Amino acid sequence: MRQYEKDQFCPPNPFGYGRNKIGLNGDVGWVEYLLFTSTNFPMNSKIFSSLVNEYVKEVRKMGCNILELMAEGLKIEPKNVLSRMLSDEKADIVFRLNHYPPCSDSNPDSDLDLNNRSMSHGRTSIGFGEHTDPQLISIARSNATSGFQIILKMELGRSPTR
Repeated sequence: MRQYEKDQFCPPNPFGYGRNKIGLNGDVGWVEYLLFTSTNFPMNSKIFSSLVNEYVKEVRKMGCNILELMAEGLKIEPKNVLSRMLSDEKADIVFRLNHYPPCSDSNPDSDLDLNNRSMSHGRTSIGFGEHTDPQLISIARSNATSGFQIILKMELGRSPTR
């Protein structure tokens, strides 16, 4: 689909298709996304909504387990103090599908120039750009990639998938 068709089909308001400037520096993220709640689907499809609801249910369960393990590790009592916010049926659950177009630099180990955020070979590779996730927990799944690259305090770190 051409970009202008995507932009017109389901513009984000706040849910829908998007690819906007993000972060304090106004980076254009190397990402396009669909954002919706599990009750507000971009298409009227029972099969789609059923699959998404099942996926959200399982990810919510996994998120609760992770939060309870975090609370246990931090010695927070009761251990479900964090997970209750996620397990509550009235909790806001936002479902976001990100698509990152293939990086123009085929070498994933290329050095980043952290000052101008460009690849050492002159190719821009911002990814998602500078941002802070506003939610309690983000659960990211990276389909068949070597992992995420994260810049923290001007240091490039890798977060390999497991």
